[in-house]
Amino acid sequence: MKGKEIIRHAVRAEMPDMEQLRQNSIQQASEKTTVKENVWLKRIISASACLVAVVLAIVIFFPDLKDNNTEPSGTSIESAMQGLPVENFNLADVQNGGMAMSRIGFMNFGSFFEWDVDCFVVVKVSDTQTTKEEQQISDVIILQNVYGECTADTTQIRQYIYKDHFCLGSTNLLRKGGAYLLALKQSDGKWYIIGDMDVLFEIDDKGLVWSHSDFEDFNRYDGKSIESLIAELQNMVSNDDFMLANSPISVTLRYWTLADITISSKSEQKTDTYGFPYYSYAFTVNEILSEPNDSNATPLGKTGSIKVYADEEDTIKLFTENRYLICLDRYEDEIYVNSQMIAKIKDDETITAMPSDKQNYVGASIFTPYDGNKISDIRDLVSRIHSWREIYE
Repeated sequence: MKGKEIIRHAVRAEMPDMEQLRQNSIQQASEKTTVKENVWLKRIISASACLVAVVLAIVIFFPDLKDNNTEPSGTSIESAMQGLPVENFNLADVQNGGMAMSRIGFMNFGSFFEWDVDCFVVVKVSDTQTTKEEQQISDVIILQNVYGECTADTTQIRQYIYKDHFCLGSTNLLRKGGAYLLALKQSDGKWYIIGDMDVLFEIDDKGLVWSHSDFEDFNRYDGKSIESLIAELQNMVSNDDFMLANSPISVTLRYWTLADITISSKSEQKTDTYGFPYYSYAFTVNEILSEPNDSNATPLGKTGSIKVYADEEDTIKLFTENRYLICLDRYEDEIYVNSQMIAKIKDDETITAMPSDKQNYVGASIFTPYDGNKISDIRDLVSRIHSWREIYE
């Protein structure tokens, strides 16, 4: 199988602005990894959290943080939810050379939950500074936790400044004295902003919100009160079907086959056309729970074989005669798996996620939230996801 074909398959055309992301990622990865690692990493971009591509900010907690429900001293929440006068610019209009730099596209609220946002918070920026590493550090007061469990009262947000970025390294940066509704993601105890290249909900000096976005799901709130946006967002997150349809497992099912399989045998070590050693795991299919709408997917019959490279054997642990709920990446005559997309099925039909020993790249297993569920429960979740898509997509 050709490496370029693998990359082309792994990063689907449906993903927004991914052509440039693919080329940039290939170039960066080739400087840091072997050819084989470069190919394999691209295969899992479309179904993983894509965290490396969207790590644009890092959050450092202050010590002795207070409960975030505490009202800031000397002011009220209502007055604090007012920022600076806002210029109603559009992030998509600020371009360099007529071409937007590659990024993960956030076109609607659902996309934040697909990439597993940890919280939405309203913040007031008390100070900013620029470091010699070309980063902006913003001290913020967290005024309200709209979604998630960000329990701090104050913290720091770090944003990287890109001189050649399509936003010219400035329009998406938080302003001292400004107020914002931000989507945050935590990794290794640190927070960063996600989606701020497509939407940055900024609150003006009258308490009105401006998305700076070209996408209707965001800019329909432009000029409305921040309270109305918060109420709408809270309605969304309280809808169980909305959250499920926009969950990481849902986005995975767009591109991968979800199947109940039993491993029947493991081959001796083989070598692929690039000289990399791998093993082939033969399996039988007990049930296919979901299939992607992909014309390039290899037809899956009653049996198949999974290709696992030797350097992945420690994280992709499959054993003969064991039964697994697993996501299969089917492309032409090959089938691959990812270590964060495997759960063991026990004799009582319950599942246990099998997280990788290496969690720093794509995060925890997509099955972790469903530990202890039965296969029948997963079957019901899949049915709800497909039903939502039939109505809303």
